[in-house]
Amino acid sequence: ARPEAPLDRTDLAAAIVPPELAIVRDKYRAEVEAAIRDAFDSLDNARDRNLIRLYYLERVGLDRLGQMYGVHGSTVSRWLTALREEILENTRVRLSERLGMSGNIADIDSLIRAVQSDLDITLTRILK
Repeated sequence: ARPEAPLDRTDLAAAIVPPELAIVRDKYRAEVEAAIRDAFDSLDNARDRNLIRLYYLERVGLDRLGQMYGVHGSTVSRWLTALREEILENTRVRLSERLGMSGNIADIDSLIRAVQSDLDITLTRILK
């Protein structure tokens, strides 16, 4: 008997991911990335961009951010929650416009989840 050769990561991913999902990922990944970038670009408030940068990239805590902005840390937490929701909603809208899927949020969310693990996008590049 011959010993089995170990699977490399590509072979393993192909064995686990259904071919239909792989096609969806390849076809729509760039569209999702562009929609996310556009959603971040639509943040026109310097405070919002700085909050995201400080909290997620520089790991500044909520209480410290609150001190910096003269508010309580829970207020900063609400600001960040609202920003995440705004970015997600803007991403949905932009993606649905790009793909002609207006009003079909469930399909847009499914598409985002399908390509999520293959996205080549970082906050560092988005917020520079």
